[in-house]
Amino acid sequence: MVDDDVLDGDVFGADVHRAFAAVLTNARMEPDPYGRMVRRARTRRLVRRAATGGLVAALATTAVAVSLTVPGDRPEPAGPQTGTPGMAIDSDWARRLIASPPRGSLSGDTAYMRALAKAVDRRRHSWNVWSDLDQVSILYAGDVGTSRVALVALHNRERAIAVWLGAPRAASADTLAAQSLIVSDRLEPFERGTYSGLPYHDTQDITYLVGVAPAGCVIDTASDAQHQQWRPTSTGSYVAQTQPTTADWWRVTCDGTVHYQGPAKGTSSMISLPQVSDTQLDAALAGARGTADRSIARYATRTLAAPDQHGRQTTGTPRVLWGGTTPGSNDPAVLAAVPVTGGWEVLFDYSNGQAGTNDLQSAFGVSTRVALDDPSSLYALRLANRTNSDPSGNVLVLAPRQAATVVSIASDGKEESRATLTQGTGWIVASNSAVLRALDSSGRQIASYQLDSKSDLLPVARPAIDTW
Repeated sequence: MVDDDVLDGDVFGADVHRAFAAVLTNARMEPDPYGRMVRRARTRRLVRRAATGGLVAALATTAVAVSLTVPGDRPEPAGPQTGTPGMAIDSDWARRLIASPPRGSLSGDTAYMRALAKAVDRRRHSWNVWSDLDQVSILYAGDVGTSRVALVALHNRERAIAVWLGAPRAASADTLAAQSLIVSDRLEPFERGTYSGLPYHDTQDITYLVGVAPAGCVIDTASDAQHQQWRPTSTGSYVAQTQPTTADWWRVTCDGTVHYQGPAKGTSSMISLPQVSDTQLDAALAGARGTADRSIARYATRTLAAPDQHGRQTTGTPRVLWGGTTPGSNDPAVLAAVPVTGGWEVLFDYSNGQAGTNDLQSAFGVSTRVALDDPSSLYALRLANRTNSDPSGNVLVLAPRQAATVVSIASDGKEESRATLTQGTGWIVASNSAVLRALDSSGRQIASYQLDSKSDLLPVARPAIDTW
């Protein structure tokens, strides 16, 4: 997990795929992890399996609760408790959420809501939470498009966890309770949950975004680029969208004060990777330099094809830029990228020697302003250490194809290393913030690139106001 103060740019996490099969999270490299997901340093990530067996990710989330509360009914454990204790309820607004009435299209169906609370209580053991979180509060329940969605809090007076549930529209309470998509060990005042991918046991992609604020608050939305044209929601203190866009912002006003104004994206998200056909993969591999392992290239392409969570609009399809091996090993790797507003998101994916398998802990990435589709551009990516995801000295270079040599110039202005390039690509060892210069066969400089520059990273959309 990455601290909030290092999230000025974005980088894919070293566990991109594991979180990605359900959600893209933050990574480590520069020193931020790329995540198309949650960035809460104070919460743990949990991974659960839904009843259908699909991977789901529990990420940093917030939670909104309900006055419909059912006391838990289960014996105290004989020995020390294990699992998730929940985090402290440290906000008066979070407590106000717990005291709020249910929201959502099902909120008026008291029988269903009570049945859901009891079904959740029976399922609690499967989420491995402490037994003293003995209150079950239904925070939100409603049909959103083709889905039935619920937000639940398990809590006591001091601590709480939040659980997002999702199932096909009109699912029974028992079916919905069995579909835990996201489990978070923190309850916060304004909860936003995102789901994107194949729903539960169907074959058609779905997307939804639900936001819930304390009762009495008002949520407005804005879709214009400057986020100035605010429109009230018809539902007041909650909002549910089936086709959210990266341009949308939400504003939450409570008791006359704006407490949140920022991107309409999930603080908790579950994003399953879209499928990539052979035809799409062939198109992504066209023009790639080196030799790309097809299975790794497919997974990298799927990862980049998932919805962006940084408030950027994807402007094209993923492409594989390079394939080869990492320094000192025969481990296959690929470098892939997808164009977004303002630049590119880049993913370096390698297999730890397990070619043909989806090693879920072998990827990291960053964003860049370099025009990767410009044949005259030079781009370089510092390899992350596999053990801790910290930056290493090895740098992958993608220079113009006619480049024969790359030279690294240290911060003191002296040459520190040089390497031969093949088709403009190769590896070089370079110090922090070195300048790379690509030379043609005559020794003439044809391109340059500043390593480790935060100015090359694309900005991450952040709330203008987030005070509770």
